[in-house]
Amino acid sequence: MPARFGKRKQGIFLIFCFLLFPFLSFSQKAQLVVPTKHSKPVIAAIYSSNKDKVITIGYDNAVKIWRVKDGLLLSTIKDTTIGFRSLSLLPAPGLALITTDKGYQVLDYQKNQVIVSKRIPKYSGGRFIEGTS
Repeated sequence: MPARFGKRKQGIFLIFCFLLFPFLSFSQKAQLVVPTKHSKPVIAAIYSSNKDKVITIGYDNAVKIWRVKDGLLLSTIKDTTIGFRSLSLLPAPGLALITTDKGYQVLDYQKNQVIVSKRIPKYSGGRFIEGTS
């Protein structure tokens, strides 16, 4: 009799598991996870003039614009030809200055785009050298 009781208990447990399984498998919502962070370390981060956005630049040569209230990534501007050095706000509303290995860029963070990209030639031996990196 104890052997039958053990098998009966196993049967009830299996039935319970089969009944519970559909609820467990549908209890978690499917989510799409998209990587948004910089793939390499961040060089600089600043708040926008009205403190509603954060602009970051990283060693991955990406400028990322984030909304402060919920951390949402609004825009990524990728430039693989230059290395970023620093980031600062300009006096004009909505503009930031990014210095690079080869010059500078002016970012309009309200429109999420680079509006000026200027290359500055290197100076060596008393003269400017064009086209060097």
